[in-house]
Order: sequence, then structure tokens, then C-alpha cells
Amino acid sequence: MKFFEEIVDQAGDIIFFCDMEGNCTFVNAFTERLIGMSKKEIVGRHFTDFVAEEAKEEVAKHYIGLLSTRFENDYYEFPVITSTGNVLWVGQSTNLRLDSNGQPIGFFAIARPITKLKSVQHSLSESEAKVRSIIDSALDAVIVINENGIITEWNKQAEHTFGWSKERAQGMRLSETIIPPEYREAHERGMKHFLKTGEGPVLNQRIEITAMHASGRVFPVELTIIPNQIDGVYFFSSFVRDITEAKKSERLLKAINNLAISLLGKTSLDEIAWEITKNTTEQLGFDDCVVYILDEDKQELYQLAAYGDSKSEDGKILNPITIPVGKGIVGRVAKIGAPIIIDDTSKEPDYIVDDETRYSELTVPIIEGDKVIGVIDSEHEEKGFYTEEHLQTLTTVANLVSAQLNTAIVNNQKLKAEQSLRESEERWQKLVENQPEAIQITEEGKVVYLNQAGIELYEATSMEQVMGENLLELAGNTLRSMFEKRLEQLRKGEKVPPIEFEINTYKGNTKIIEATSSPVTYNGKWAIQTIARDITEKKEAEERKEKLLADLKVANDKLNEFAHVVSHDLKAPLRAISSLSEWVVEDYRDSLDEEGKQTLEMIIENVEKMDALIEGILTYSTSTSKKEELETIDLNELLSEVVSRLHVPEHIKLEVQKEFPEVQFSRVQLGQVIQNLVSNAIKFMDKKEGSIRIGFEEQKEKWLCFVSDNGPGIDQEIGNDVFNLFSTFHDSKEGSTGIGLSIIKKIMENHHEDVWFESTTGQGTTFYFTIGKFNNNERSEISITARG
Repeated sequence: MKFFEEIVDQAGDIIFFCDMEGNCTFVNAFTERLIGMSKKEIVGRHFTDFVAEEAKEEVAKHYIGLLSTRFENDYYEFPVITSTGNVLWVGQSTNLRLDSNGQPIGFFAIARPITKLKSVQHSLSESEAKVRSIIDSALDAVIVINENGIITEWNKQAEHTFGWSKERAQGMRLSETIIPPEYREAHERGMKHFLKTGEGPVLNQRIEITAMHASGRVFPVELTIIPNQIDGVYFFSSFVRDITEAKKSERLLKAINNLAISLLGKTSLDEIAWEITKNTTEQLGFDDCVVYILDEDKQELYQLAAYGDSKSEDGKILNPITIPVGKGIVGRVAKIGAPIIIDDTSKEPDYIVDDETRYSELTVPIIEGDKVIGVIDSEHEEKGFYTEEHLQTLTTVANLVSAQLNTAIVNNQKLKAEQSLRESEERWQKLVENQPEAIQITEEGKVVYLNQAGIELYEATSMEQVMGENLLELAGNTLRSMFEKRLEQLRKGEKVPPIEFEINTYKGNTKIIEATSSPVTYNGKWAIQTIARDITEKKEAEERKEKLLADLKVANDKLNEFAHVVSHDLKAPLRAISSLSEWVVEDYRDSLDEEGKQTLEMIIENVEKMDALIEGILTYSTSTSKKEELETIDLNELLSEVVSRLHVPEHIKLEVQKEFPEVQFSRVQLGQVIQNLVSNAIKFMDKKEGSIRIGFEEQKEKWLCFVSDNGPGIDQEIGNDVFNLFSTFHDSKEGSTGIGLSIIKKIMENHHEDVWFESTTGQGTTFYFTIGKFNNNERSEISITARG
């Protein structure tokens, strides 16, 4: 008990004992220092005498209710008052004290200023109390022998302790039953010596010796022999207690004492974990010991500390592993919250190999409150190595360290959170400071923060120049009512749209800015955050763009008018030339030689080409400037009309896919697109067995239509130039004006659709174009791409 009191007096926590009425029966030295009174002044007084006045009634009520139940490990926080009148809040863990019959005789408590961590001294005293309770409550074996060494009395505990029934033991010599063979001769000599001299060195005192069970098993006992004499005849009363468990408890207590002492003053999670592994391995004779901590978010257990030849190096784990909750022995224990002994890991399908395979494994959970916070794991190369004693010891260790370890985990998480917050704040600060847009925060209209971009936007000389100023004054008084209305909306939690307005900077320059405002909490106060950007150049650019668009429209209108005038004015003389040439041929055919006739035919042919070219220009101009109204079109009917107007030579096979969909498009222009593509395919066909196919494929939002042929193909070097005005990609003698594909491009462009081609020289060409399934005016701009 002296050793216990010395340990408790060294503790940095309040530790005291009370009887069932709440009167103090013991306090430690820390309590003396904290309260400012000596033990003599404290012992005998009710513990609530030291509770702050305003909390006395509540604390008394709590503990009165508590002591009426068989509670375990109650934690409660309340204020205490010192002898100097200072009030200090403490977190107190309280447990019942039970007598040998399991009846409450009082309670003991450990308190620490505002912390939920049980002190190591409390855990140590609790462990010692458990061990002492086991020893104190055990019943002794009572054996009586006569002076001849014959057993005359043998109680029930003797039966239980030694395995001999009373009927069988009575009448036998004591040396034949419970004394190991190697000690029997010494026992007989001692009896004779006492009967002769009345002296016996082992009588009337407690001694520890080795006894023997009926099975032959030997075990340690505590023995007291008291000689008595009745009518001159001696008999000997022996009180024997099996101290096997006590010996185990001594080992347990020693291990726990050493661990408790080593943990004094340790607050770091790493320090605590490494002390657990080191002391457990050394004190219990294990090969290794590993402490896992549970990551609740990831539901994984990670190795924090390990002790053993192959487990650690310079305070670091070699090749640490993580184990999911529910996986392996460690994960299973974390999931069920109960310890497990594995005698042969080779028979466990979910055994997880760490650094090497071992055949025995002992795993216990570390539980704080009702939650598993970690696991202590040990492995051994021998099968069946771990015993129930090992399990009990390791479980006690886990219980001892749980609160301290949990506090360290919480503190560690707090430190990480604080570090993360600092880093987040630094990142935010750098992000805001480096933003190209002005960011300002105002309280009651006054600037409390402005980044560097804001200083540059308002052309201030420094932050000090704008701090505390109302920057809205830079916009003048005309917008004051609008700003006040927006402020009221923000105070109501309503969103306000971005606004544009002019300001006069500190240097007197005029700028147009766009501002977006929203409510924020800044330094614990309601404030407004505004993001402002200089849109002066953007506005000027928009004005220039509007002017350019207006000028362009005028130019386009004039150009279209010019195209119509030119085409009309050019066609008139062309028709005259054509008519005159035909009259000359008709009237003077007999007078002209062959060269003259060929010359007139060339004139007529070139006039026709010129007429076609002018007509193409007029068509191109019309398709560029006019987008006709959309209408619902049955493509099957339209294709039939287009094909019927075309002359398809006998050597060309034209195939049209069935069941085309209905679409929305300009009927005339879509017919023009299909006719131009099919006409080109017919015109430039160079195969004896030509093939042209018109078809479609369904896509997510569009119909993909195509016209495919096996003609000469288009050289990939030409690429998208085929869509340029007057571009031809075959021999000009075919009569192409080079306008047809340009017209197709403009029609598709006006309808916000795509057109492109894929071609292989000598094998053919496929032209693709898209038609939207729905009338969507927001379709993306046309993309014209050659794909080979």
C-alpha cells in the first residue's frame, strides 16, 4: 500500500477515496496542492465541500443518483473551489469500491482540470484494486492433520484446490497427497523434530511453498500452519491458498506498473504508442507488439508503432501496412470490438502477413467509451503460444491506455485540423492577393479589406489610403439609391445581379467596372464581399464591334444589291451575244468555213459558261444573305423529287436508303444541297460501273446524312479548299463553276449545321452533313473539316 500511495502522490491528477456517504477517506498530494489544504484538513470532510457553491446542489444530486446504482466508470465535469477561493473546472472519473462480497463500500475518483483523460495513476490503482480484490476474496483450503500426519479434516475449498475428495483424502498421510515427492522427507523430519522439541521454523507464519494437485500438477501456494494441543495430543491446522493467480497478478501488476510509470508525462500519440509496444514486448516476453490506430473516415487501421527485431528501426516502422476494418485478424477485432487468440494462423483464411508469417496471434481492441479507437496486436512463431493470461494482461493494458491514447488522438486531430486551417488560410490569402480581379470586403460600407488588384483598380497609392473609406463615393451620388437598395436585399439574404457603373479613381481617371456582391462573415461580423473588374476596354471593344457590325451590314446589303445589279446587267449583253452568234451560225452556215463555225460554237459555249457563272454568283449571294423559314420535310419525298430531276447515266447505279426521317429545314435549300452533291457525283464519275449511295445514320441529337460515290476521289492536299468560292478539284472541261460546294457550305452554315467529306484518291468520296433533330437556335457554329 505504501508503494501504491507513493505512486499516487507522484501523479499529476486529483485522486481521492470516499465512503458511501461521500466523506473523504484518502487524498493524494496533488489534491493537497490543488485545493491548498493538507490531507488532515481534507480527510473526513464531504467531497462536495470542495465544489463551487453554484454547482453543489447539481453535483450532489448527480452523485446521489449515481451511488444508488451499480455504475462503472462515470465521467462528470464540475467546478471546484480552492482554499484561496479560486474556481477550477475538473473532469472526474468515478468508480465504486466493492468489498470481498461484491458490495459497495465507497468510491474512488480521479480528476483532471478540464480533460476527459483518466490519469495513469487511476488506471494503475484500479488494476491493483482488481488484483487485490481477487486475492482477498479467495477462500482458503483448510486441512487438519494429527500428530501422525494423518488428514482428519478436508474442506470444500481443499477439494477444489487439490482435486482430492474429502472421503478419499481423510485417513491418508498429508505427505502422500499435496506435498511433492522431493519435499516429503523434509516434511516428515520437520514433524518429528517439532513433536520432540516443540520447535518448528515454518509454524505460525505465512510461507510460500510448492504444492501438488491430485493430477500431479504442482503449483504455488501460501501456507499457514498453526499447531494446537488438546489433552496433550497435537493437531495441526493448515490454511492453504492457491496463489497461482496471485503470482500471475503480480506479473500483470508489475507490467502495468512499469507501463503506467513510463507513460507519465507522455502526451504525444507516437510517444504513447511506442511505450505501449516496448513495455508490452519486454515485460510479457513477446516477440513483437504492434499498435494500430483506427482512421474512422477511411475505415482503415494503420500501424503507428511496432516493437521487435524486424518491426522497427530508429523509431520508425519498417514497411508499415494498413488494414481495412473487417479484414484479417486485426480488422476483425476492430469490427467486433472483442479480443481474439489464434493458435494456428495457417488455418485462418483471412490471416494477413505483415513482415513474415507467424503461427500465433493475439489481438485486443483499444476501446474508449463505446468506440474502438485502435488495436494492440502481437504475433509469435510458435503455434499455440498465447494463453488466457496473455489475453487478460493485454486487455488490461488496452483498458489502461485507452483514455490517454484517445486524448492524444483527439489532440493530434486538433493539431492537424489547426495546421490544415492555417494552410487553407494561407492558400486563400495568396489566392486572393494574386487574383487579377479586385476583391474587397466592407462593413457598414467601409473598406476592411482590399487586395492588390483592388488597389490598382482604384489607383490608390497604398492600402492605408482606402482602409475605412466608402469606395461607392467614387461612383458619385447618382447611384446612391440603387446601392442602398442592393444593400437591403443582401441583408435579407437575397441575391443581387452584377452591376456595371462608372467610377472616378483616386487619380481622377474614369473607369467602367462590373461588380458582383455577396454577404460573408469576416472576423465574426456580417460583411459584404465584392468582386470588381475593370471592363472599360471591354465596353470600348463592344462599341467598336457594334459599329463594325453595323458597317458590315451596310456593306453586305450594298454587296448583295451590287451582285443582283451586276448579274442582271451582265446577262443582258450575254443574251445578245448568244442570240447574235446563233443567228450568224443559222444564217451564214453555208458561207462559213470549219474554223469559222468552231469559233462561233466556242463563243456560244463560253457565253453559256459565263451565264452559269453569273447565275451561280447570284445563287451564292442569295444563300449567304438569306435564311429561309424552317418547315417540316419528309426526306423520302424530297429525295424522290430531287432524283426525278436528275439524269443518271445507265452505267451509274443510284441507291437511296429507305425510311428517311422527317426533319426541319428550308425545303428549297435542302433540296439544293442534295442535288448539288448528287450532281457532282454523277458529273465527275470516272468508273465504268459507277455507284452512288444516299443514306443516313441516327446520332444522339442529330441526323447524319451522306452522299457516297466510288468516283475519282479528292486529293487530301486540296482539303477544305473544295468549299471555297470558284474552287474546282477536277478537270475544268467538265463545266464546273466551282460554286456548288460553296453554296452548300453557306446553306449549312446558315442553319448552324456541319458539312465535311472523307475521300480516298481513286476509290471515291463521301460527303456528310448534319440536320438537327429539333429546332435548336443555339446550335454550335459550323465546323467544316476534311477527314481522310
